[in-house]
Amino acid sequence: MATRALGRLARAVRVPGAPAGPEPALDDPWFRVPDALAVAPEERGRVLVVGECLAEWIAEGAAEVGRTTDFALFNNYASLPAELPFPVEFYDFQVVLLPLRSIVPEWAYLRLPVDDPAPWRDLWGQAEASLERMLSAALRYHDDHGLLTFVAGFLVPQQNPLGRLLPRNDPRNLARLVRHLDDLVADRVAAVSETYFFDVDAVAASIGKRYVQDDVVNASTHGAFLSTYDDERDRDRIVPPRRLAAALPVRTEAFRAAAWAELHAMHRTARQLDQVKLVVVDLDDTLWRGVVADADAVTDDTLEGWPIGMAEALFALRSRGVLLAIASNNDAAVVEELWPTIFRGRLDLDDFVVRAIDWRPKAEKVAEIVGKTNVLPSSVVYVDDNPAERAAVEASLPGVRVLGADLYSVRRTLLWSAETQVPTVTAESARRASTVRAGIAREEARLEVSREEFLSGLGLSVRLAYVGDPGDGRLARVVELVNRTIQCNTTGERWDDARCRAHLDAGGTFVVFEVADRFADYGLVGAVVVSRPAGTTVARLDQLVMSCRVFGLDVDRAVVASLVAHLAAGGVERVEATLVRTGRNAPCLDVLDRCGFTEETGGTWAARPTDVAEAPPWAAVTWVGQAAPRGR
Repeated sequence: MATRALGRLARAVRVPGAPAGPEPALDDPWFRVPDALAVAPEERGRVLVVGECLAEWIAEGAAEVGRTTDFALFNNYASLPAELPFPVEFYDFQVVLLPLRSIVPEWAYLRLPVDDPAPWRDLWGQAEASLERMLSAALRYHDDHGLLTFVAGFLVPQQNPLGRLLPRNDPRNLARLVRHLDDLVADRVAAVSETYFFDVDAVAASIGKRYVQDDVVNASTHGAFLSTYDDERDRDRIVPPRRLAAALPVRTEAFRAAAWAELHAMHRTARQLDQVKLVVVDLDDTLWRGVVADADAVTDDTLEGWPIGMAEALFALRSRGVLLAIASNNDAAVVEELWPTIFRGRLDLDDFVVRAIDWRPKAEKVAEIVGKTNVLPSSVVYVDDNPAERAAVEASLPGVRVLGADLYSVRRTLLWSAETQVPTVTAESARRASTVRAGIAREEARLEVSREEFLSGLGLSVRLAYVGDPGDGRLARVVELVNRTIQCNTTGERWDDARCRAHLDAGGTFVVFEVADRFADYGLVGAVVVSRPAGTTVARLDQLVMSCRVFGLDVDRAVVASLVAHLAAGGVERVEATLVRTGRNAPCLDVLDRCGFTEETGGTWAARPTDVAEAPPWAAVTWVGQAAPRGR
């Protein structure tokens, strides 16, 4: 395995944060990965590519996105070296590309009888077994180190070699067999944390498979890309063939660029970089066509075409946990009356956590929505067809990202951008809209009475639990919280599966907490990273994160008080905590002070258990599951 000096491809990736240029052309290699919502440049490190000769060719394109690669040759069930060339923390992720030809070799099927499906079913079984052996071996570095991993699928043959009229799902259809193997890979990696399916076939299709895939000249299961391999070896024929590049506009370089753009986006999503938490939309000529209040009647043209596409995009965003809101210059009563006629059940007004439909300036309405949802402007996307309104929102709320200048790219940007996607959908993500709406109702109720009276009648309950097992399903939610939470995050540090595993292996734990009140059950909304050096009476609260949905209720104080009491019962005599000012976590900078900790040096705060403030009387705190760890 060796580090390679890599040349650059023809087209450079636009650096996030640079002035936006024109939208990419429809045949651009980066078409699948819109970058209009990318803001912060990504720190780009090393990537490990595991596979055979095709994987090496893929690895050579890494420099296009500012990466350095190491390549590990892996073929015919070969074992990977025990040690990585660099420590695991040097790698951002690894890409695994299994050789299809080793899983379904041509010699295994070329002599099978076509009048008997049974041997072909046996071929499927052999291919499944080979795939499992190779994939298990290829995931060694993930299994040993928790390295973030993207496992590539296979290029599905463009045609069934036995003919287009053969039933699609016939076992003799090699294209169907490869699709089946793709599904097996996808299902296998979906069951493994920090491992995701890299859909190579979809990337090739976006470029045009006839310009990319070598099954126009090679065997169906060779599974590689068009190259000049044959051209260079057939020059001595009586009549040399027309070169392949002359017969087809070969675009394998464009494929390689698109593959790395996809991997780049997958990494950004896995690490939740520049994530969008709230999308605010205008209505007229943004969510539907025309001005409905001025129309004689709502017709099919109002919604048909791109508006239905927008409705689907918003549905998908809501399913991912992105909040939706409306900021429209309109008569709210008219909109509410016409809504069922316009959308006919496709999209509901209740899908939007805040609806600011009135005649105030748009910028004022968007600011109100941001305040009510307690989301930072930098996590907001505003969509409007009016350039003056977009400019006004940008000027009054720096950091808000705006869309709408190019109508036909809005849906694609909202759906396909890395910044609007999530690595997993948790129960809390799926119900985020309802819990935020409940939080808004709670804040409105707060204004009607004194703070003490409001909190005493809130019925606040906090349920705490320890997570110490890497297989605990709640760990995925912990990672999501740590990586998405900006304001109530005491260090701003990000965590991945490898770091979580290392923390648990070192004897650390995570304390998670769920919160409910009379307005809603908010689910798992926070976590504390806890460590305790073996043989000591000192415990550390390395990081505390909490969703903004439960700000202002002293939940953090209740959690810290109860946790410290638990630690003290386990022999802890001193508790240390870390607080790092990130410039974006101002809401939590006083949490340790309010909990009774004293600042020492270098961002370290400390307290004896007897110094820590008690939990507020309005919070009913309970523990679920095992007792506090006593150190290792």
